[in-house]
Amino acid sequence: METNLKMGDLRGKKICFFGHFGSPNFGNEITLQTVLYHVRRRLPEAEVACICTGPEALAATLKIETVPISRTFVKPGKLRTRLARLLRRF
Repeated sequence: METNLKMGDLRGKKICFFGHFGSPNFGNEITLQTVLYHVRRRLPEAEVACICTGPEALAATLKIETVPISRTFVKPGKLRTRLARLLRRF
């Protein structure tokens, strides 16, 4: 399969994957490893990162940048204004 992208087009580009990776689910892990293999083979200049549920394990085993999936959008201690306290109550 030929790709229309030239290697020069990928400088500074980052490919991010989002999912339940870095967990004991073997199906998810093998899928991510397969996709990473093909991305690295076809697009060696692209940076790869993963937004996942098990970032520590994934970073150690696959040597990629990871970001944890989190439900916390704003830490409670960060907003100290009267308006912020009012909004938190809602």
